[in-house]
Amino acid sequence: MLTYEKTAVNGKYKARIYESETMKEDSFVEVVSFDYEIPPLTFDKVGDDFYVSMGNRYTTSSTKNGMLLKVSVE
Repeated sequence: MLTYEKTAVNGKYKARIYESETMKEDSFVEVVSFDYEIPPLTFDKVGDDFYVSMGNRYTTSSTKNGMLLKVSVE
């Protein structure tokens, strides 16, 4: 599951990726989080790495809209 929130501290977005074995509400565990200038849109997992596409319909003027980030779990 991918979530995000805009942070008041630096105006960036805090993105979080959660995993669950059972998909029950109380079984999700945060796997990785990161800050970025625009919100995340979607993600995919390949091996131990996540690939996160950045941007949404409200960030069309950003040059970073559409970027694909590789996020590794440490």
